[in-house]
Amino acid sequence: MSRCRPAGSGSLTLNDTGEPGDGDAVRVHFDYYGGDGGLAMPYAMHPWFASRGYPRGLARLRAAPRRFRLAFAGSVGPAYADGMRFPILTRSAVLECLLDTCRDDTLLVTDAAGLDAIRRTDRPIVVVLCRRVAGEAGAPHFLPPARYLELVASADFALCPPGYTVPHSHNLIEALAVGTAPLLNYAHLYRPALTPGQNCLGFDTADGLRRAVVEALALPPTAAAALRAAAAAFYDAECRPEAFAAKLAAALGRAGPVPVAAVHEAIGPQLYRQAVARRGGGK
Repeated sequence: MSRCRPAGSGSLTLNDTGEPGDGDAVRVHFDYYGGDGGLAMPYAMHPWFASRGYPRGLARLRAAPRRFRLAFAGSVGPAYADGMRFPILTRSAVLECLLDTCRDDTLLVTDAAGLDAIRRTDRPIVVVLCRRVAGEAGAPHFLPPARYLELVASADFALCPPGYTVPHSHNLIEALAVGTAPLLNYAHLYRPALTPGQNCLGFDTADGLRRAVVEALALPPTAAAALRAAAAAFYDAECRPEAFAAKLAAALGRAGPVPVAAVHEAIGPQLYRQAVARRGGGK
């Protein structure tokens, strides 16, 4: 449990001691799955992006031309097939279903040598897979992070399969941040929930994924653009550090802003580790 309270002189004191708070304290947490009250931290872009100044500079990516209908870039491997602790389709199952269903419409890239094909292809779906073996979960991806964001921003929709132990994964927030509508199977678990058909496309089963992909490929450009705009608006209202800082300030009854650096750098990583530790898993 973490408590935050004003400490005077415009500062904010954070602690993870679990000590009882007084009247100006608010519980802040990263536990999306327990439903035990308090103020939920928004999930974040990967720390690589935060360390390089994101979410600043997103306007250029949001305005990028959309060459593809659907894109995914990320890791796969045994952990993504066997580690999920929730009753949803795993990342491996989601990607296998997509490739089985839309192989002829998909450019599949599995190594750095294939990245140049992304610039040349006219296929509507691009999938970039970095295959992991046991013990390599933290190994670098062959697609550089900045180019990864550019790929996500070049599609109308981003496939956002779950992480390897819990549903939430950075790819969801990165898609929302660049104004690309996510296609995912845990919209109901975000706080507040994403709404399929309004700011994302959703599915629960393999058949549902097939239907959602068909819908994504067939949507008129104006409908796809509306979903993208709603996804970006959701990010701005619910996921930006400034948005959470404003909610935290309101919960604390502060007239002034809460330091954004404190929000993302001090609270988030600690509370995420706590939430995952209570469930015995990792990302």
